[in-house]
Amino acid sequence: MKHLISKCVVIITFSLIVYLSSFLIPFPSEQSHYLAANIDKQVLLDAHDNGTVILVGGSHGTFSYDAATLQASLDRPVINSTLHAGLGLRFILDSVLPYVQEDDMILLILEHGHYLQSPNSINSDILRRMVTINYNNTAPYINHPQQLFAIFNYHSEYTLNMISRTYINDSSRDCLNSVYCRSSFTPLGNINSSYQVVSEQSQQSIQTAVERPHSYEQYNQLNISAINLLNQFNEQIQQRGAEVYIIMPALPATIMNNSPDDLQQFLTLIENNVDIEVINQPYGIPDFLYYDTIYHLNHMGKAMNTLYMTAFIQNAINP
Repeated sequence: MKHLISKCVVIITFSLIVYLSSFLIPFPSEQSHYLAANIDKQVLLDAHDNGTVILVGGSHGTFSYDAATLQASLDRPVINSTLHAGLGLRFILDSVLPYVQEDDMILLILEHGHYLQSPNSINSDILRRMVTINYNNTAPYINHPQQLFAIFNYHSEYTLNMISRTYINDSSRDCLNSVYCRSSFTPLGNINSSYQVVSEQSQQSIQTAVERPHSYEQYNQLNISAINLLNQFNEQIQQRGAEVYIIMPALPATIMNNSPDDLQQFLTLIENNVDIEVINQPYGIPDFLYYDTIYHLNHMGKAMNTLYMTAFIQNAINP
């Protein structure tokens, strides 16, 4: 009996070691993936000087702000650390906080869902890929059971998909001249405008996204955990001698015009519950200036949005 138990323990231990080791399988194609830009953004954050403006949030910030233009206009160093909303609010905030220094200015450019959903709500595929792509800068910020469950739950499917893509279907060509690749980012962390040119496919994507029914009536109740986390983040930023502001994201004009009262009410809720100053009102940008989702502007939209928001940011810096 003891011998049988010992064998079972050995088998279970071996299986567990193999399973956990599979998290570290290097898939070469992942190093060219869009999410691998996190590696380069980490380097920027690690080396930045005091007094830097740091954009924090999801892909809206990545596609809708030109860090070089902001840097020239504000006469301060700018880093665009935004990447993907699916990483979840907790991971987004936790993974930037250690880099914040005295006199830095944090601009939170969060998608609307970050205020409405649990801060632990994540895209399992996105966070699981980050583990393989940049384990050292991902593992320390996976600190909630919901995050762990999502990663472990998706792990087998992810591993099988990547083995197929890497060794059977040759996904190495996926990142040739694509906007969703590590190589499409500028040195300051936003998407290079040359990759955001409007195409027939992108026009169809945004038209479909805009025409899809959007209801903002449910934007009347913020997620308490998300709000508490934002307020805690504000306290931690202030303790570091830095400051933080919220920027409301731009939306296609059609959506904005269809729900102005709901979006204004949503802003009022944020202003009344989050201890972080919001520096702008909800606003719309013409539909044709979007790229492929209602949060991704094309190269012309990004230029317009950056210039538009510069004045608000300058007012925040010099009220």
